[in-house]
Amino acid sequence: MIPHEIPKSSDASTWESVLARGRKVVADAVEASGGAWTTEQALEQLGVDRDSFVRWREEGRVLALEGLDEALTYPVAQFTLSGRGELRPHPVMQRMVQRAQARLSPEELFGLLTAPQPMLVDADGHPLTPLEAIASGNEDGALRLLDWVLTSSDAGAPPISAERARELGHDSSEIARRPS
Repeated sequence: MIPHEIPKSSDASTWESVLARGRKVVADAVEASGGAWTTEQALEQLGVDRDSFVRWREEGRVLALEGLDEALTYPVAQFTLSGRGELRPHPVMQRMVQRAQARLSPEELFGLLTAPQPMLVDADGHPLTPLEAIASGNEDGALRLLDWVLTSSDAGAPPISAERARELGHDSSEIARRPS
């Protein structure tokens, strides 16, 4: 099987293998971004009670990922010092999690947040990850990137004629169904 190929088998062990590989990829990205806390570690580091932290998670203020052992973990990179010197979820995380939740899994969102993006660059022109852009103060750039990813590839595209659709190899009835 090719590393990214979807198995054709309905064999449960095959799917478990694919899921395990996916969890390993996420775990590697978490480590590369600075690690993650278990719920207990997050409670201790943030100095909040369990009820408050659960409320933060339910409100989308923190990004929770399923770890290798299937327990929830919290990437450290999403936290920052508040104006009062307390470690808290970065304010932009809530907007990102809430915007993405209907379209991306937490793991997909985290993958986006940890991948260098050509539209987010440092002063030397090197691509930054959205988490790095957020940490450097470019919250708007990270949000624009997320909005761009979440937007249908057809959104804002000018309508094309049936003749042009045929030239491009599309069935004109397919074009007629596309939202404009």
